[in-house]
Amino acid sequence: MEKIDLVVPYVDMEDPNWQQLAKQHNIPMSTCRYRSQKDFWKNFFRCIDTNLPWINQVFLIVQSKSQVPAWLDASKVKIILHEDFIPMEFLPVYSSCTIEMFIQNIKELSEKFLYFNDDIFVLRPLSPEQFFKDDIVYHNFKDRYSVIRDRKLSIHGYICKNSHDLVDSSEEVVCPIHGIQPLLKSKMIECYDKYKEQIFNSITPTRAVKNFNVYLYVFYINTLGKYRDSTVSFGYTNTYNLKLFASYPDVICINDNSAIENVYDNIFIKGFFNNLFTKKSKYEL
Repeated sequence: MEKIDLVVPYVDMEDPNWQQLAKQHNIPMSTCRYRSQKDFWKNFFRCIDTNLPWINQVFLIVQSKSQVPAWLDASKVKIILHEDFIPMEFLPVYSSCTIEMFIQNIKELSEKFLYFNDDIFVLRPLSPEQFFKDDIVYHNFKDRYSVIRDRKLSIHGYICKNSHDLVDSSEEVVCPIHGIQPLLKSKMIECYDKYKEQIFNSITPTRAVKNFNVYLYVFYINTLGKYRDSTVSFGYTNTYNLKLFASYPDVICINDNSAIENVYDNIFIKGFFNNLFTKKSKYEL
């Protein structure tokens, strides 16, 4: 079988080294934006081990080695530091948008790979063919809203629109889901080389309305005619919307968007994962 890797960035704001550097650069300590999942994040790797056992290599992106969870078996994953693939002029960085502009620079990364954010969890077994078949990539747009050009947008909407408009002239902008993004490394490099000046001008240390994100590469791949609709079911949940777990989809985003309540401490959510994934993964010590 052709190799398919997985890439995921991670941040732990409880790391003293991270806190010190963030303070030096006047980075706001947003508890939901940089919140640590602590031991809950073991579930991410249990999901991968159980439901995506065909993944070749997991690439874990962190700012420094002190960000790697103590329970993670670092011999089973490839630890990638920001400085390994992001130009030094943009470091330090505290935005996934900036990180996503350069993931194609990761050495040894396979041509076909899956990009995850750390709040995405695979709940059912999925096959490689649900993401890639020959040179076709299967993306999921069905569960996201259309971004109308004259409406007031959220920062996420602006970033989606920016990414679309740079590579696609169509009038309507339909965001991909905030889920698993199957990507082709060679096409990302092609896009990056073509729009390098615009990408560099868009980069900021924290999230901003002028940014692009990984959707830029999704839209670019789609304009090449290499896109089909995904069959993978997807849903969002948080502590205010737990009904989704009653009949859960293939993939779920645990939306940690509350500055007050830590969704990863929710008894119901923790219980759900504890019941579904009872064994340690091969990625745990």
